[in-house]
Amino acid sequence: MTDHVFRELEVPFKGSGILTPEMTPSFDEALSYLKSLGASEHDWMFIDYSTWAGPVEYLLAFGVRDNEVFGPFEGEDEDGEEAYLVAMNAFGLSEKDAVAFAPFARGFWGAL
Repeated sequence: MTDHVFRELEVPFKGSGILTPEMTPSFDEALSYLKSLGASEHDWMFIDYSTWAGPVEYLLAFGVRDNEVFGPFEGEDEDGEEAYLVAMNAFGLSEKDAVAFAPFARGFWGAL
């Protein structure tokens, strides 16, 4: 995968975000990609989402936390925000912390 963007996250947790626009939203593909980076042993979450300065309109999320697979969680329209909160909870974040998710902020990924 050649078209990706890395950004550091400080809020709501310390880690890295990777924008992967070419990636098919599949657990196996995400895991394979993380293995190629040497990062598959860490907790991780894949999120495919759509939002426009408001609630999450679409979400598909899955990942691994404490060596346990979680998801997939999926929601659209009214169910998008709830699916997002459930996914973030599975990743260990409270609802309060989840609403401060830096990648949702306009400009986080830079000019794309």
